Amino acid sequence: MWEHWLRRARLWKTVDDWVQHGAIGRRGVRRIARWYPPSPSQGAWERFLSDACLVLGSVLVAAGIVLWVAANWSGFSRLARIGLLEVLLVAVASPAVLPRLSNRAASACLFVACVILGALWALIGQQYQTGADSWQMFAVWAVTMLPWAVAARAVSVWLLWIGIVNVALVLFVAQRSIHDWVTSMAMLAGGNLGLLLLFEWGLPKFALPRVPLLIRILAGWLVFALSVWASVVVVRHFALAMPVVGVLALWAGVCTALGLVYSFLRPDLAILAMLGLSLVWVIATTSVAAYWDRVQQEPLVVLAILVVFVPTFSALMAGGLRRLGRTRRFRCPMQEPVHDGVDEFQAGRPHAS
Repeated sequence: MWEHWLRRARLWKTVDDWVQHGAIGRRGVRRIARWYPPSPSQGAWERFLSDACLVLGSVLVAAGIVLWVAANWSGFSRLARIGLLEVLLVAVASPAVLPRLSNRAASACLFVACVILGALWALIGQQYQTGADSWQMFAVWAVTMLPWAVAARAVSVWLLWIGIVNVALVLFVAQRSIHDWVTSMAMLAGGNLGLLLLFEWGLPKFALPRVPLLIRILAGWLVFALSVWASVVVVRHFALAMPVVGVLALWAGVCTALGLVYSFLRPDLAILAMLGLSLVWVIATTSVAAYWDRVQQEPLVVLAILVVFVPTFSALMAGGLRRLGRTRRFRCPMQEPVHDGVDEFQAGRPHAS
């Protein structure tokens, strides 16, 4: 909902520019105000507060159930612990199928049920000593939670699923003794690239409308992992031309593809800003690595890269993004529905505010 308000503010800034240049009169302003009021209505504020309380309440209920079971752990037998969590799971998930329950409330119930599902898998693994690694528990949790996420069609549930998948990837890298940052970041980047493709073009066809919040989170993880991966390869193997050139070419190819997609196909300034930061980071790292062997002879070069190049390039990039944001392609503030912020429990049904 907050992004609706931000886009509305941008719309009215554009309307003010039109008025100052004489492109629109008072009658046109009144017609725009009839469809898009300059400030949120009372109903919009009520929905915002209601959704915020629902989000906070769902998180607190899920945490309270898990902590209550943990606090009374010693007072239950083995079967009683598992049975208690199963009863809680059924009790929390059952209201979601009631026809009169609102979509937000049903999504909140499924969110809490997914948290209890994870606690149940952790309890089974501990009680019966299955020998499974931690990453396997998170992987099983993600797989068994997937049908619930498809049924919920809620941003909150999908956000939890994305977090579980990334935790499983990180734990897999750690428990397999893959301490090499190159391999770790490459796996993390590959996993989030697959998730980004899934949420950008796969799920919107049958399970969830396109949600900018999820897309930006996945793109952020992908760009972060790619940047660290390329930087580590450059620093460690700068003397070897082929690995460095290959990794930089792959990094540049992925970032260029993302830049083209989110400049023309799916305009998104936030993702373009992430790509710009990645560009600054990798160029600075490569430049410092090139002069690192001569840092004692030419310290001013490295100092110039860190003190002059990075702030200057960042300022130029910020100015370019601001100018790009004023273009027509990025300045259509009310065209596409947004499912974001605290309105995450009813993705797919944006409210007019």
